[in-house]
Amino acid sequence: MVSQGVLMTLLGLTVVFGIVPLIAAIVLLATKKLKGSAFWSGVGIAVTASIIGSVVSLIAAGISGITITTDGPVWILALQQGVIAAADVLLILLFFKAVLKKSVNFKGAVSLAAGYGAVNLLTYAISMISYYSTAAMINNGQFDAIYSASIQMGAISKETVIELKNQIISLSVPELLMFIPNCAAVILMIASVAVFTVKGVSNKKVLPDLGIAFALHLAVVLFATLIPNTYAAVAVILVLSVAAWIYAYRVRSDIKEPEPPKPADDSFMQTIEAAKQDSSNPYEE
Repeated sequence: MVSQGVLMTLLGLTVVFGIVPLIAAIVLLATKKLKGSAFWSGVGIAVTASIIGSVVSLIAAGISGITITTDGPVWILALQQGVIAAADVLLILLFFKAVLKKSVNFKGAVSLAAGYGAVNLLTYAISMISYYSTAAMINNGQFDAIYSASIQMGAISKETVIELKNQIISLSVPELLMFIPNCAAVILMIASVAVFTVKGVSNKKVLPDLGIAFALHLAVVLFATLIPNTYAAVAVILVLSVAAWIYAYRVRSDIKEPEPPKPADDSFMQTIEAAKQDSSNPYEE
C-alpha cells in the first residue's frame, strides 16, 4: 500500500510543477516581463535536446545489446545526459547567433531559461500524475488485474511489472520533495549557461564563455547521474548550480547590449530638400 502522505505529496507536487508555473508563465509573458521569442526558443531547445539525447542513448544501447532503464546501466544514462548538456549549449548558442539577435541581453537569457525550465517542470508534473495514478491502482487493488492482462498478451514482462510496483510502493515523502531542489538546480544551471553564452556572443568571444557553460552543465548532469545517493546528488548539483548562477549574475554587466538599428533615411524628404537647394537660385550657374 502507498501511504496517504505520499499520495497528498504527489498531488501537491503536480500543482507546484504544473499549475503554478503555467499561471506564472502566462502572467510574465502577458506583462512582457519575459521575452516571448526567447521563452519559446527555450521550450524548443529543451524538447530538441531531450530528443537528441534519447536517440543517441538508444543507438548506443542497441549497439551494446542492452536495455535502458532508469536504474542503469550508469554509463548509458551518463552518455545521454552528457549529450543533452552538449546539445543544450550548442542550441542556445545557435539560437542567440541566428534567431534571437535582438535578445542578446540578460533579459533574453533569463527568458530562454524560463522556457527551458517550463518544459522540465511540465515533465515533472506528468511524472507526478503518473505516479499518483499507479499508486491509486495499487491501493484500490486494480494494479495486478490491469497488468496481468498485459503480461498474458506479452506486452510487458512480469519482472517489469513487479519492479514498477515496488518502485511506487517504496516512494517516500522526503524522496519526492527532492524533486523541488533538483528542478531548481536545472533551471539555475540553464539560466547560467544562457547568460554565459549571451556574454560570449555579445563580446564576440564565444569559446571561453561557451567552455565555462559546458563544463558547469556537464558537471551537474554527471554528478546527478553518477552519485548513487539521491540526497547527496541533489545537494551537490544544487550547490554547483547556485554558485554558477551567482557568478553569471555578477558578470551580466559584461554583456554588450545590441546596438539599436539606425533610422532609415527618408529619401522622399531628401529629394525635396535637394530640389529646394537646386531651385533656391535659378540664375546661378
